[in-house]
Amino acid sequence: MPKKLNAAFSVSFSANIWNMLADHDAHYLYLELRNEEAHQVSFAAYHIAEKRMLWQGLSFDESWWIGMTAADRDVLVFHTYEDTENPEKKAYFAIRTDTRQLIWESKSLQVSGIKNNRIYGYEQNEEDKAYKYFALDNGSEKSLSNADASAALQSIAVENIYIRHPFRYSEEDAYFETVRKFLLEYLNQKPLKGCEYLEHQQLIFISYYIKEASALANYLLVVDQEGALQLHEKLDDQLSQQGLGTFMIIRDQLIFIKGKRELVSYAM
Repeated sequence: MPKKLNAAFSVSFSANIWNMLADHDAHYLYLELRNEEAHQVSFAAYHIAEKRMLWQGLSFDESWWIGMTAADRDVLVFHTYEDTENPEKKAYFAIRTDTRQLIWESKSLQVSGIKNNRIYGYEQNEEDKAYKYFALDNGSEKSLSNADASAALQSIAVENIYIRHPFRYSEEDAYFETVRKFLLEYLNQKPLKGCEYLEHQQLIFISYYIKEASALANYLLVVDQEGALQLHEKLDDQLSQQGLGTFMIIRDQLIFIKGKRELVSYAM
């Protein structure tokens, strides 16, 4: 039998949710919130299994030129821009999720990823890159060959069994034409620009765009394999272009942002 969607969690913020990041084991979802008028960025953490906010309103001395880089287990890595004219030059630091205390920082190591308490990256030496990792559990550093560094980063990038992201189809893609025909028949809607599509637990998820008031509106449709409607939500409107990563599934929770400022979760 197809799984049913059940509203699990919803929380609204006073600033736009700019970025979402989950750790590899999918215990925590981290949010980056930006208030463009106040030129202020803050961060929040959501406990996925317990469906509750751990904390929010976390900020640092750097109020704007800061963002989330990577997460693993209970470690969240941030970057700041050493030179706002040169976005490639960054400094990094990491905190523990439970205490929010600083556990590591570096201006020399350019972070490429984190896994199993090891922060991987490189230091630029003239025209060469010296690859290495820093072990958070014992503070040791180890140099890596190019091949070992590449293998480590590939293991970080491998598809995660706990986190599912949709496939993105453009208007030119043959798959989009199939989705377009389905939406025209099912909803009498003509989607534009492209869509994001995913099948999971006998459910079909489609994030699509239509024209509303001379702009784009983004909707999320969920149906089961028999075509029974499970969810149909407007995610946003007054858009000039389509977004990327409009929803994700983490440990059988559908998670999306509604109206830029509301985090919504449905359990399956």
